[in-house]
Amino acid sequence: MPGGPIKSAARVLEILEYFAQRRAAASVSEICAALGYPQSSTSMLLRSLQALGYLDHDLPSRTYRPTLRVTRLGDWIEPPGDGLLARVRTLARAVQETVVLVREEGLYVRIVQSVEVATEPRVDLPAEGRLPLDVSAGGLLFLARQTDAGIDRMRARLARVDRSRDRASVVPVVSAAIVQARDEGVVVIEDLRGPGVAGVAVLASVAPGETPLAIEVVLPVVRLHRARQQIVTALVEAAGDQTMRHPGAAGARMTAPAAAAASVAGHRGWDGRTQGTRS
Repeated sequence: MPGGPIKSAARVLEILEYFAQRRAAASVSEICAALGYPQSSTSMLLRSLQALGYLDHDLPSRTYRPTLRVTRLGDWIEPPGDGLLARVRTLARAVQETVVLVREEGLYVRIVQSVEVATEPRVDLPAEGRLPLDVSAGGLLFLARQTDAGIDRMRARLARVDRSRDRASVVPVVSAAIVQARDEGVVVIEDLRGPGVAGVAVLASVAPGETPLAIEVVLPVVRLHRARQQIVTALVEAAGDQTMRHPGAAGARMTAPAAAAASVAGHRGWDGRTQGTRS
């Protein structure tokens, strides 16, 4: 094009190509040294890509790395093989419901991949591409990895920044979901995200050091009641072999077992309340 490419657009692509060659996280100074960019503008560009969901930032190491959201840009051109994104598509076809792949982003979960099907009625995905942790099945899986005190702090922060929901009234529901996540490695919720909306989620199997991800099936409650076991079984298969320790239950393991839909009775949630039988 006359005058050459726009500088900021070119730098975004060069940064992504740099990560493709490096295949590892990198600090601002490493990116600047490799590409010859000034540090101040590079820092701003990286923060913008992080805010848009294309980069993760690790505070302890002060490094950035691409997220799976980057792969969405071209995955329609070259169909992937049998990796996680392919399994998400296979899952959506098997259950004929919308499936999303999400990651934790502060107080929210960010959708990094979605596969929507034509089954009506459908559940609309959020236009901004994210949801509060405590109203998403995938988000509740991430919350369950926190200590009980950590969950209290995060929900208090959510109550301050998101005043559109009555969080006090759903404490028993959220508590039951935390227990279910810790005991079974699966979360099944109804009407928490919105009236008539259900979500079923498990953690996806990712390589050590990779960003934790969750796979969630989003559907109307009425269809969940008809096909709950089928959905959970297909979801666990798509997620792969996932086992994760969390600090919230004295070293217990968060797993995605084949019996993930088993009922839970008499367990104590993060808020200290004893939950009744759930089937």
